[in-house]
Amino acid sequence: MALIMVALITRLALTAKPNIVHVMLDDVGQDNYGFLNGVTKSPAIDSLREEGLLLTNFYVHKWCSPTRASLMTGRQALHHGLDLQPYPLPEQYIGVNKSYVFLPELLKTAGYHTAMLGKWHLGWFEQRYTPCGRGFDTYFGYLSGDENYTSHFKWPMYRGEGFPQLPYITDLFNNTGPAFGNPYNGTYSTFMYANEMEKILANASKNDSPLYLYIALQSTHSPYMYVDEYFDKYPNLAADGMQRRMHSMISAADDVVGKLIAGLKVTYNLWNNTIVILHSDNGAPEASSPGHPATQTNCGGSAYPYRGQKFTTWEGGTHTPAIISGGWLPQTCIGKMADGIIHVTDWYRTFAQLAGVSEDVMQKADSSGPYPIDGFTALNHIQSCGATPATRNETLYHYASDTDGALRVGDWKMLMGTQSWPKYCWTPNYTNPQSDGQCITPKGQPNPCPPGKPCLFNLRIDPYEHNNIASENPDVVKQLMTRFLEWGKTSCSKSHPNSKCLDSATPEQVTMINQLAEEKLFLTPLSNS
Repeated sequence: MALIMVALITRLALTAKPNIVHVMLDDVGQDNYGFLNGVTKSPAIDSLREEGLLLTNFYVHKWCSPTRASLMTGRQALHHGLDLQPYPLPEQYIGVNKSYVFLPELLKTAGYHTAMLGKWHLGWFEQRYTPCGRGFDTYFGYLSGDENYTSHFKWPMYRGEGFPQLPYITDLFNNTGPAFGNPYNGTYSTFMYANEMEKILANASKNDSPLYLYIALQSTHSPYMYVDEYFDKYPNLAADGMQRRMHSMISAADDVVGKLIAGLKVTYNLWNNTIVILHSDNGAPEASSPGHPATQTNCGGSAYPYRGQKFTTWEGGTHTPAIISGGWLPQTCIGKMADGIIHVTDWYRTFAQLAGVSEDVMQKADSSGPYPIDGFTALNHIQSCGATPATRNETLYHYASDTDGALRVGDWKMLMGTQSWPKYCWTPNYTNPQSDGQCITPKGQPNPCPPGKPCLFNLRIDPYEHNNIASENPDVVKQLMTRFLEWGKTSCSKSHPNSKCLDSATPEQVTMINQLAEEKLFLTPLSNS
């Protein structure tokens, strides 16, 4: 009887921990959701917003890899090494420092089953740098940054060091090895991940362990491929336009979210003890692809009403809506907004606190790797629906050098260096079906930041970065500059090859990786050395 009671208590303790389901979209703009623009058909995502809490000051990095590495490590980009391009070596030859404790490793110490679907993009030259090597119990997806949505070939084609281009290399990975035979050849990736997600939820419903599921969807990253059934939902938009492609790709991703909600609520009865988090990895791109170059009238994605897009430190490249939903969320938070500053690094401590990770484990994670954890927990801010102030008061957008980067402290934001793409790209009300968007430079100024001088904005008064007020606030500029330079002193990326943060393949391993790609026609990591 005593053993039965112990087992029962253990089961109750485990199931009391919430399932954590994290959906990360790819390259979706600030205004590319139906609940914000009234045009995109995204009913599932809209329902998450209606039943959830909207984080209005949530920040990510300005492109893919840094955001994903910051999620996994809790470290800012200048502390994990995937912050400067080009990398010291192509992505197939590098990996984030192995001594860092990745998020799924952390959650497993609290009894979680960990599963991942979709885009990895964190290096994979050996097995130990792949998702299952970094703490995920199961993984199905692609290791690189982009691929064909249906053939699952690497896109653009594989390029190796001193090696010819290989146009037909499949990038599809199943747990610890390539998915030989490509069982989903011809299947649009969002449908593929919906199928695999169903298996994970079914298993979770039979398992005593709480679930951490990270779904890193391909949509809406290039190449801009769509399915007719979603494309046909937008007959009023130009058939050859990027805007219509973008909407249809978001609608396809929304179907995956719809199946997720149905699985959690109805099929597997997991909703009441689940927290769902959804956001993009960065802002929308300038929508350039073969046959659709980025121009002032071809935006596709929408950053409305913010300045800038992907690859920029303007708000349009880094400031993205984040939705918190699920039965775990207090009923009092439904439909509300929380405006505290939260950064993607903060999910590391927030999820750990949700999971009940021990203080001893957190201390070990904090001391792992070259730098301590940068993220804060946002749990109290979220549970109070934003009433409790967020712990964070600043966010580092990017640090490239002492004269190139951006920092926010409180309401103040300072930018340094040449700021690319200083336009506003959107189509207000999407009223012109023959236009892919409007990219304008207000007041005829090509860039509000003068060369060689910092640019300053008060985001509370001027959230869309119209007016540079650096000259009127020299003391504020000085304070932010001091803080920015303090961050810079800790950068591991001032000079490549990022020896403190990134691990990399030896020349011999580079040759072996290329040979495996040519032999197997799959992206294939090496066995652990």
